[in-house]
Amino acid sequence: MPGILDFVRMEQSETYRETEWGENSFQPFYINYQQVQPIRNAFYRVHASPDCEMILPRERSYRCLLDGNPVKVRRGEFLIIQANQRHQDLFSTESPYHTFHFLMRGREGVQALGKLFSDELPPQQQAERIPDPELVETILGLLRKEVRKPSRPETFHLCNSLFRSIFWNCISAYPPSRLSDLFRTGVQNNQAALHLIRVFERNVTEMPSLDALCRESGMSRSALNRLTNAMFALPPKKAFLKYKIGRAQQLLTERPELKIKEVSDFLHFENQFHFSRIFKQYAQYPPSRHSGRKEEKNPAPISESHPGTPGSGSASGRPS
Repeated sequence: MPGILDFVRMEQSETYRETEWGENSFQPFYINYQQVQPIRNAFYRVHASPDCEMILPRERSYRCLLDGNPVKVRRGEFLIIQANQRHQDLFSTESPYHTFHFLMRGREGVQALGKLFSDELPPQQQAERIPDPELVETILGLLRKEVRKPSRPETFHLCNSLFRSIFWNCISAYPPSRLSDLFRTGVQNNQAALHLIRVFERNVTEMPSLDALCRESGMSRSALNRLTNAMFALPPKKAFLKYKIGRAQQLLTERPELKIKEVSDFLHFENQFHFSRIFKQYAQYPPSRHSGRKEEKNPAPISESHPGTPGSGSASGRPS
């Protein structure tokens, strides 16, 4: 039966299944965005919004009082203010800033998130450096462009997605100890998913045992099984094989001169026939029918200078 790649050529990202809404996970929901340019130097009144707020200075520094404590946020840093937290802006005409208002919601059946930060955290530690300022500035530019257009039915979804990209990029800068127990659990679930993908990638040219995957991922068998079922709807070994076949598809697309046997050897399958059987099981078509491939009598040498592709020292590996 023909597979999808008999009809199209495509590039596909990594696949994450339900990692966004794992147990006790929370997501920010965009309310609005403002570019604030103070027109006088003054303290604003003390207030406590029912929404969360993220502030990013545009120039120089932003200053405020949080729960009566002075906080300074420099350009290249961000500040998150919790819902209902007492807050007093110190406006300065030389210090414009971006601000987002948002809510933190969980999936249906998950209790509302009361606090982002741990109890007794000094308000000054709610400010942190932006991990990737260039990326955040690019996303801000896209969001500003969107909000200047007339509002459309899809405006919220576009703005929400762009804001989430900024939020998750920034939230990763906080040490876990600063986050509330409930929110930290959700963040750690997402981090565990990313960590597992890195473990799979490090082992993609091998055939590790289940114990080896548990050891490298730092999880028990039951915890690893829960995670791979959430991400791939498969137990760990089958999830790993599915990941390997995804990498095989990538190699066959990017290096059409490679023979099936070379890809099989590089990915450490028992033999070409074993590889073809597993490939067809997960891809729903045999590797010989992968779109974009062409056999060459004398394929070009494979060097170590191509990251993520077979190298001369790895092509003949076999499991013991």
